[in-house]
Amino acid sequence: MPSVFAKLRRNSKLLAPTEPEPDRALQYTAARRPEKVPILEPGSNHGQGMHSPPRCRFLELPPELRTQIYNLIASTTHLSPPAVPAKAPRPRAPAFLLACKQTRREFMPILFAMASVSIPITCLDFSPLIRITGGLYRAQLLALRENCNLVIVLKIGMKCSTPQLRRWLTKRAQYMDRLPWNYEIERVKPGNALSRVKMLDAYLDTIDALKKTLHESLQMEVLPIEVALIKQRGVAENAPDDEDKS
Repeated sequence: MPSVFAKLRRNSKLLAPTEPEPDRALQYTAARRPEKVPILEPGSNHGQGMHSPPRCRFLELPPELRTQIYNLIASTTHLSPPAVPAKAPRPRAPAFLLACKQTRREFMPILFAMASVSIPITCLDFSPLIRITGGLYRAQLLALRENCNLVIVLKIGMKCSTPQLRRWLTKRAQYMDRLPWNYEIERVKPGNALSRVKMLDAYLDTIDALKKTLHESLQMEVLPIEVALIKQRGVAENAPDDEDKS
């Protein structure tokens, strides 16, 4: 996701239309700098309108109608970090962010407030998410604060990064514009349910030991993570085991 938000933060450039200058007296033409000759692409119109850019009909729509279009696009947009490895194709930024400055200015807060955002976190290492949110502007954070579709997908591994989890909880407790993140456990293919339960129990034991060393405010921050793990443990405990089938 760093690359996704980096694209969202990139400034779009809108070239101003080049207006033909009025005719001047002959004595002034020698002092003027020679104008660049525009490059004509094959099949382009050599006649009228050569110096005028195409009109953007979308910006001629009423603001209310443009907002409805922005809402429709944003509500069906999903933002997530790029796949691993890094050589995998990167997700494209929504076209309205790259069209021009006006559409970017109008669409950006709506996108951040309505798009579904999912951040994968492995072994409770929240450092990528801390880096992502730390690189956002205040206006973007305020828009994300209104978004109820922010999801942290916890990937359960063999290890548990307790220092990074403590750092995340501290950031959450001290941050004034805390984002409304929801926690989910990554769905995995049916397999050895017993091993899954043991891994979840290990995570719960780690969090329980960490809670005893945390301030009360930090304990409140870790509670949603603990609840998500307990729910997933119940699912894994009731899931059929491949070993039982054999």
